[in-house]
Amino acid sequence: MSAKQNFNYKKIEDFMHAYYECYNHNAHDAETICKLDDYYSDDFQSIAYFGVPPYPQFDRAHWKGFLVEGSKKVIEILNPLEKAIDNDFMRVTTRLDLKYYDRPTNDLLLDIDGVAMYDLRIKQNNELELTHLHFFCSNPMGLAQLYGLVPPQP
Repeated sequence: MSAKQNFNYKKIEDFMHAYYECYNHNAHDAETICKLDDYYSDDFQSIAYFGVPPYPQFDRAHWKGFLVEGSKKVIEILNPLEKAIDNDFMRVTTRLDLKYYDRPTNDLLLDIDGVAMYDLRIKQNNELELTHLHFFCSNPMGLAQLYGLVPPQP
């Protein structure tokens, strides 16, 4: 039996559920962001496909820095609505409801849909890790403006 066959749908689903829980609780602060290291590979890459190229592409360190810096003003909460899991190719595609809250006031700033596509790998200790994230959303310009990646539109 190959190592991939040991990672059935349920094991991958459980890993992704734990990842989203960890992300929602720990991705916003420099003191807790390191907890995501259990999920991201050392060579992790994230690409967000916003409305205007060049698309933001981050390695693991820059991705975590982006999350912490962006969370000084905005808290992002990911709610996975449905997942497609391909344990043969070690990929997960998740349709998300994403809510962005003003950190000081907790007011809802943006509520959008998104799709996140993840590539996974089996580590030497037979655990899973995320190697790539490709992210698409229903309001890419609104999200880019929220994080200061593009200037606000009049």
